[in-house]
Amino acid sequence: MVNFSYPGQPQQQGSSQQQSQGYPMGLPQMGPLTYDDLEKEDLIRYQLDLSKTKSDIAHWLNGDFPIEEKGKIVWQKNNKDKYKVLNDFGIREVLRIINMYLTKDVIMSNLPEEKINDICKTISLEINDLFFTKYDEIGMDTSSRQKNYSTIIITLSHIIYITLMRAKDGKERQGVSENKVVSQAEINYPNLQKTGFFSRRFGRK
Repeated sequence: MVNFSYPGQPQQQGSSQQQSQGYPMGLPQMGPLTYDDLEKEDLIRYQLDLSKTKSDIAHWLNGDFPIEEKGKIVWQKNNKDKYKVLNDFGIREVLRIINMYLTKDVIMSNLPEEKINDICKTISLEINDLFFTKYDEIGMDTSSRQKNYSTIIITLSHIIYITLMRAKDGKERQGVSENKVVSQAEINYPNLQKTGFFSRRFGRK
C-alpha cells in the first residue's frame, strides 16, 4: 500500500521497490487514503487473489455442482462418493501440486510465453504421474472414475495455462502498477481529471 504524508510535509521519494513496480516519483503527498482509495486497493488484492480459482478446482474434483443463489453462482456440496471425481486424498494431492504455481508471485512475474508453456507441460506431467503411480490411493480405482482421467488433465491444464498467461511479458504487474499510478494521481491532483492532459495520459474520455 502506498504511504501518504500530510500537507506541508516534504515530498517523499519512493523506495527502490516502489520504483521497480512503477510507482510515480516525487509527487506531493496529500493525506491519508480515503474510503474510495481503500476500495481500489481491495479491488487490486481481489484481482491478485487466486484462492477462488483453487477453491473452484477443489469443488469440481469433489463432485460439487454450481447452482445460482440470489444472483450468484455457489457450489452445492456433493455428499455421495460415487459422484466424486477424486477422493479427499486425491484432491489434496492435486491442490498441493498446483498451489506452488497458482500464486500471486507467479502471475506478477515476467514470463515469456515459451516459459509458460514449459511450466504448464511440467504441471500436466506431474499430475499425470500422480494419477498413474497413485491411482488407487487418489480414488481413480473404478472404471467409472478412470473415464474422467483425460477430462481432469485437460481441464486442469487449461485453467493453469489461462492463469499463468496473466504473467506473460509482465502484463499483470504492469496493469497493477498503472492502476496504482492512476489512483495516486487522482488523489494528488484531483483537478487534473477535468483537464485534457489527464484524460489523454491515462486514456480516459
